[in-house]
Amino acid sequence: MAESINGRQAEEPGMGLKQIIKGEDPRIIAFLRRQILFIILVIVLTLVYIANRYDSQCDLVRIEQLKKELVDMRYQALNITSDVSAKSKPSYIENTMNTSESGLHTSSKPFYRIPNRRM
Repeated sequence: MAESINGRQAEEPGMGLKQIIKGEDPRIIAFLRRQILFIILVIVLTLVYIANRYDSQCDLVRIEQLKKELVDMRYQALNITSDVSAKSKPSYIENTMNTSESGLHTSSKPFYRIPNRRM
């Protein structure tokens, strides 16, 4: 073991941070071999977490885009509905018939019903 110098234990040679990072310490290598499955599990779970987070953020962006598109579609539908209701009024149709060169005009004779004939 290490000798005591002034009440402290001296570090063993080769126990610096540099040697631990390089993997030259046999205790570190033995620990990593025992825990390799756990380390792999942690890495895989981290990758799954990152992928899931990215996918959910993409879904949120898509949902926001679809909400904006839905609002635009509702406004377009409302606009089309108001145009159709305005153009289907009898006064608008009559004015359009009178001003166009289609040859159609409003009848001056009152309409009459054709009676049903039952045989």
